[in-house]
Amino acid sequence: MGTTASPRRVWIDTDIIFNRPGKEVDDGLALIMALSNKTIDIVGISLIHNVDNGEIATRQLLDYYAKSPIPVYKGADDASKGPGSMTPAVEKLAEALSEGELTVFAIGPATNIANLLAFYPEQAKNIKDIVFCAGRQRNAVFSLPDCPVNFPDYNYEIDPLSLQQVIESDIPVTLSGYEASTSVMLTRADLQKIRENGRAGDEWVYQQLLPWITTWEENLNSPGFIPFDTSTIGHVLYPDYFYYHRDIPVAIDIRENDSRAFSDVERKPYLEVSYEFDSPNRVDFIYKTKPEYKDIVMSALLEK
Repeated sequence: MGTTASPRRVWIDTDIIFNRPGKEVDDGLALIMALSNKTIDIVGISLIHNVDNGEIATRQLLDYYAKSPIPVYKGADDASKGPGSMTPAVEKLAEALSEGELTVFAIGPATNIANLLAFYPEQAKNIKDIVFCAGRQRNAVFSLPDCPVNFPDYNYEIDPLSLQQVIESDIPVTLSGYEASTSVMLTRADLQKIRENGRAGDEWVYQQLLPWITTWEENLNSPGFIPFDTSTIGHVLYPDYFYYHRDIPVAIDIRENDSRAFSDVERKPYLEVSYEFDSPNRVDFIYKTKPEYKDIVMSALLEK
């Protein structure tokens, strides 16, 4: 008789908001997807940036959708200050790594992970793979048709030093950000499916999504919103739906800010990949997602 593979041990590091009307909801949707997946074992969740509210939102989603208890730990409360602080999130992630390999879903700024490298370098070697919602191909602009503004590379730009430190380490890094996500657009019809799905938390989730889709419709001239972090999670859960540039050089360029609606600085750093770069640092980069991945996202959100 064959044996069933043990679930893959994973850790989620997130800057989740979700419960504040009009704020981004991607982390919460990614968490719901992860909680519905039987191929992974979520051994812990660490919070980064505005962590008190993050804990409230995370525990609310866990109460609705977790099959068993999952511990939640607070990390650095202000990621824009960069690395350098010891927190319960860093201590507990190191403890989990000392017990064996982990895949890390990093769907927020890299601050907690950089602190892990600083305080627990030996334990960090047990990160099997870490995927960030960040990065772009060389000179790529984050824009949508008819949208009046460009998007920033938020998770990177709020704490660029931390992600730079992770990329310069020996940890295997995958970048799955804006370009990987643009084929997935959730509309009001999709939100209605969530509302009518019948689980205890679905109506609450629907009510959190409404202000966000309204923001995209009214301010960005978009028929729906892109749930970016669902493609970051998807790298591990559903890799066959993504196209990769494997072992591609990654570098940082400082140039004029192309997303002034989100930050008024004149110049900003860009985390970019290109096979033309002469860089010692390399990552795997997801540059495209198959259109049918949206059906996978919806099935996971509805736990079908």
